[in-house]
Amino acid sequence: MLYNEFGWPGSPPGPAVTIGWMERVLRYTMSKMPRDKIVAAVSVFGFDFNLTTGRNTYVTYQMAINLARRYNSEIIFNEERQTPMFSYRDAQGNQHEVWFEDARSLRAKIQLAWDLGIKGVALWRLGMEDPAIWSMLQNEVVVRKF
Repeated sequence: MLYNEFGWPGSPPGPAVTIGWMERVLRYTMSKMPRDKIVAAVSVFGFDFNLTTGRNTYVTYQMAINLARRYNSEIIFNEERQTPMFSYRDAQGNQHEVWFEDARSLRAKIQLAWDLGIKGVALWRLGMEDPAIWSMLQNEVVVRKF
């Protein structure tokens, strides 16, 4: 279960799981058990961090896209963390930072799992995902049900 690197109460802003943290956790796990027994659970949701109040809330992919459009915010892909994000100021003047997953960020996490040779990746919590992940999975990933 790799999600919630960020997003817990009092957490600084950031994605549910960065690519670097995922790699560190998986390498540690591989030192304790065989690779073929490891399935990395990654999130498909994101977080909206209210930097003014210090609170955060879950966002689905579509909620994040809608917020970016509503506040005319540019979504950038953070290369270091391999996750999209944007900032906005709400109607009450609160500053926000939103980190969420999309097909590109999930592709990076799946590629890391493949490169490390673990058994696979599980996605948590379906219904919150970027719809583009389904064609990416179909066209670019070997998918097997366990």
